[in-house]
Amino acid sequence: MDTHEPVLAFSYIGQAVEAKLVPLNDAGFADYMWLAANGQSVQVERKTWKDLTGDLDSIEYQLRQEVKAHKEARTMLLVEGVADPGPMGTILYHPTKGSKRNVFYASNEAPARYSKIMAWLYQVQKFIEVYHTATLKGTCSALVAFYYGDQKEDHTTFERYLRTMSWSPNPQVEALMAIGHGVGIGPSKAEALIKRFGTVWNVLNSDPSQLQAVAGIGKTNAVRILRKVGRTDI
Repeated sequence: MDTHEPVLAFSYIGQAVEAKLVPLNDAGFADYMWLAANGQSVQVERKTWKDLTGDLDSIEYQLRQEVKAHKEARTMLLVEGVADPGPMGTILYHPTKGSKRNVFYASNEAPARYSKIMAWLYQVQKFIEVYHTATLKGTCSALVAFYYGDQKEDHTTFERYLRTMSWSPNPQVEALMAIGHGVGIGPSKAEALIKRFGTVWNVLNSDPSQLQAVAGIGKTNAVRILRKVGRTDI
């Protein structure tokens, strides 16, 4: 972690992983950096809502420079704090001190518009990852979780809980898959049909025998999909 980051952050992170204080910012890196199992550098820039209500242009310039200086790295922006739109700008919230549970109270209202900041974040996340935490402790916990996640060579979360995801850049294939759901028309069959007939309209206006000429399409598939769209002549 960078030497300019809070000492308390070093303490929090050091309880979970081996951490080192390094002048990362001087080398053009973000505030936190580690190596993933695949050898890729990961850098995280930490900004508070107070920072965001200060000068978005300078923050954007900083992020651009970090990405430009280390194109091989995976870059993240972690926004820390709690904020809400106010009558004239953005209300910043801070946790009470000395309490076992964080209770947030409105401390002041910054002049920067909340909607403008959210619109900026929306654009930023099209280019780099953006995450949110409420407190410094939450930030450190998230960083440790990210680090441990990157030490795993294989990620199987989606494989455990979701069916294999498929996607085709051809909207005709996607549309045919939606129509053929439940009647045996999956990605490969949909792609084969569109490759042969060109459009969904042509597929659905063909005879079963014509559809069966496509590899993988049997009589049952052909009849079911045509009847599903209301073909009474089948």
